[in-house]
Amino acid sequence: MKPRMYLIVTSVIFGLVSIGHGLRFIFQWHIQVGAWVVPEWISLVAVVVAGVMSIGAFRLSGK
Repeated sequence: MKPRMYLIVTSVIFGLVSIGHGLRFIFQWHIQVGAWVVPEWISLVAVVVAGVMSIGAFRLSGK
């Protein structure tokens, strides 16, 4: 796979992860891992981190 295609695929995957966490926060879906209920603020952090990584990969693919 060419490096440019890898960056585009990576950008799309991180973008989908960001959207998924955003939807989880908006619709207040609950996630439970064993006995631990994952707090919703973690999704806000994931939206920012995955969004920044998606934008970064997309910018790198254009160079």
